[in-house]
Amino acid sequence: MRSIAYILLPSLLLCLFSCHTKSEYSFSDFLEVDKIQKVRMYNNSGTFDLSSKQLVQFKKDLGEMSFEPHLSEKLGSLSVHITIDNRDLILGSNSSSIHVEAHKSDFTKNTELLGDSPWVSFNTNGVNLNNYTPEEE
Repeated sequence: MRSIAYILLPSLLLCLFSCHTKSEYSFSDFLEVDKIQKVRMYNNSGTFDLSSKQLVQFKKDLGEMSFEPHLSEKLGSLSVHITIDNRDLILGSNSSSIHVEAHKSDFTKNTELLGDSPWVSFNTNGVNLNNYTPEEE
């Protein structure tokens, strides 16, 4: 006679691997990144504004960052000040630059998906914000 665990094991394994999927939402689902006008970096390279060329790449990088609805992490050694639609949005990150976080009130699209926390986190998907360095126009 089979035990209940033996019968349920395949179902439990299926749920384990399928229930934890990568976020289907990205930063661009919550903010119109194409409208970003200016970015000021505060990272290991100092304080500087991104060049026009860097701004194009930053918008792409930011737009693809994955929403992490249940993440909370101590951030703050790196920040990014973004000007969009003549208002300021501040992203916090840490030296490893694996995640970024912003205040929920900064987002303008699909805000009902952001949950109850006042802070919203995103996985940078390998983009290291410390790799941005001052560049001449």
